[in-house]
Amino acid sequence: MLLKPGSRIEVMEGARDNRPDAAALRAAGAIRALAEGLGADDVLLVLISGGGSALLPAPTPPVLLEEKEALTRLLAARGAAIQELNAVRKALSVLKGGGLARLAHPARVVSLILSDVIGDPVDVIASGPTAASAHGAQDCLRILAKYDLLRGLPASVQAVLGSAEPAAPHDYSHVANVVVGSNALALAEAKQQHPSRGCPLFPPAAAGDTRTRQVTPPALRDELGRPHGPCPGEHRPWLLPLRGHGGCRLHGTVSAQGGRCFPASVTPGSLLGTLPGIPRAPHVQPSLLAPSAAPAIPRALIMLLIN
Repeated sequence: MLLKPGSRIEVMEGARDNRPDAAALRAAGAIRALAEGLGADDVLLVLISGGGSALLPAPTPPVLLEEKEALTRLLAARGAAIQELNAVRKALSVLKGGGLARLAHPARVVSLILSDVIGDPVDVIASGPTAASAHGAQDCLRILAKYDLLRGLPASVQAVLGSAEPAAPHDYSHVANVVVGSNALALAEAKQQHPSRGCPLFPPAAAGDTRTRQVTPPALRDELGRPHGPCPGEHRPWLLPLRGHGGCRLHGTVSAQGGRCFPASVTPGSLLGTLPGIPRAPHVQPSLLAPSAAPAIPRALIMLLIN
C-alpha cells in the first residue's frame, strides 16, 4: 500500500499464510490500544472479511498464541466447521466475540463486512469482533469434546474455560454491523452474467450450506444424471454453483495438497472423468458413481466455487 510521506495511516501486516503470528499479535495490540482510547465523540470504522480471525489474535491470558493456534489447527484437521472453529476462538479471545466493540465503547462503531460464511452471521465472520457472541465457554467445551480434544488441553486453556462466567448481556447499541458483500451476492451476480442464466441451475437445497463435506453425491448424481441436463432442448453451457466455507477432515499424518475447496471441486470432476474422452484429474479418487451410471452430457459443465 503506497502512502504519502507523513500520512496518518499506519499499515501493519501479519498472519502470513492466513495463520496468526507475532506480527498479527502486535497489530491486534495496537488496535486494542486505539479502541480503548476512544471517546463518545469518536467513530471507529472497522473493515471485516474472511481471514480476520488470523489477523486479530488476542488470546485471553494466560493462553499463548501458539497454544491457541495449535488447538484451532487440530480442530480444523478433524473436520470442524467454521462456526465451531470460531466459537472456540471467541471463547479464548479478548477482541473476538464482540470484544473490540466493548473496548471501543462509548465511541460509535461501524463495521463493513465481507462475509465468507453461509447465512452471513456477523458473530461468526472473522469471529465477530464487533458483534455479540452467541457462544460461550460451555459451547467451546462441547465442541472440544465432540472432536475428542478435551484431554491434553494446555493448562492455560483449561484455566480460561474453567473460570469463565456466563456472559452477561452487553449493550451493543453503539454498533452498526453492515454486510456489504457475501458469497451469496457474488453467486447471484455470477448467475446473471453467465450464458446459462434463465435456465434451471443446481438446486439451491442441494447447494445449501456446502462446507466441502456436505456436498452430497446423490444431489450431484440426480442433477448430472438428468437425460438432457438442466436445460432440455438447449445447447447453452450450464452452471453448477456451489457456495460455502470449504473444509475437509484430514486422516493420519499425510501431507494434504490443495485448498479447502479442492475436494468439492473434484467431486463433479471425478464424475465427468468416467465419461469417454474426458480425462480424470490426477490424484483424484475414482468416480462416486459407477461408469455405467454416468450420463452423456452434451454441453460444458462450468462449476463456480464461491468461498
